[in-house]
Amino acid sequence: MKFNYWVMGLLLAAVLLSAYSHSLVFKEFMMPVYGNVGIHGAFIRELVEKGNYPLVDKYSYGGGIPNIYVPLYRMAVAEMVLLTGISIDFASRLVVLLISLLLPIAFFILARTLFKKQERFALIAGLAAAFFVSLSPELLIYTVRPLPQAMGMLLIPVILFLVLKQLYFPVALFTFLLTMVHQESAFFLVLCCFAFGFFLLVKMFLSSLEKEEQRMLRATFLCWFVGTASYFVWNAAMTGHFNVFGTAQFTYHEGNSVSIGKIYSSIGTLSFAFSVIGLVTLFTGFALRLPEKIKKFFAVETLPTVFLFSLLVVGIAAIKNDVLGINVFMDRFIVYLNEPLVLLAAFGFSKVITWLGFGELDS
Repeated sequence: MKFNYWVMGLLLAAVLLSAYSHSLVFKEFMMPVYGNVGIHGAFIRELVEKGNYPLVDKYSYGGGIPNIYVPLYRMAVAEMVLLTGISIDFASRLVVLLISLLLPIAFFILARTLFKKQERFALIAGLAAAFFVSLSPELLIYTVRPLPQAMGMLLIPVILFLVLKQLYFPVALFTFLLTMVHQESAFFLVLCCFAFGFFLLVKMFLSSLEKEEQRMLRATFLCWFVGTASYFVWNAAMTGHFNVFGTAQFTYHEGNSVSIGKIYSSIGTLSFAFSVIGLVTLFTGFALRLPEKIKKFFAVETLPTVFLFSLLVVGIAAIKNDVLGINVFMDRFIVYLNEPLVLLAAFGFSKVITWLGFGELDS
């Protein structure tokens, strides 16, 4: 399968599907405002009307507390309003549309890069990821609402792609931008990069790392360092101390426990089914003494295995952090687990397609 008009057409179909599913934000008289959408709108309005970013939060938890929420999403929407003259309401909806157009493309590029050693497989996986990310109910919920988290969900696959490509300066720059867009997204990303780097180190001690993997290792820890340092500096600037565990979320242990049923409903039946196939394939990929055709189905590369395993470990730990005694935002992290599950589903789908022989065709 060459990168031809078929690939471009299918990718365009995935983008249009994502745009259609996100068009909900334009169909309602009031955009989806449950959650913190109204609070972010209030900060954006203050930015537009007064021209400065408030250091005191007057809208959350009764007001009068340090404004520790990172500012770039609010500043971006405010800048759009100031430059174009459109309303805050319409600008917020427009951001959702832009994210919906870019999200399938980001996952297509990430999946294609992850499995790049097998060109046909990589293209199938990329297209599958583009469609699965457009179909995930939880990802739709958190990207159709005009929130910083929607922008964060887009930046995560972009930065993971940059890590895989070992582009140090872009990794550092985009990690900083993500950290200033949305804390939870940055938290998930830096933990994923830390885990990926850790498992690459394990691989290095058990066998060896290729030069490309050595550069990836440096990129993972660069991402971890920039993200962690950026947020601690921001928090200290706003509060006067480095104790990030003193925030209301940790104090009041906000969040609900997560069951397997919730995970199933969040990703959807089709994606869940192929995620299971991908998971089984991934972790039985070194099976021996099998018939050749079956053994070919289970064959996997080491790097994608380590990468997906790292993201899954972090995603599962995040949604079950109550077991670890943290007990914060378990249910909010389901959407982040959806991102590696989308890649896993794309992997499983591509395995089935290539095993059946369709991956050998040119179109």
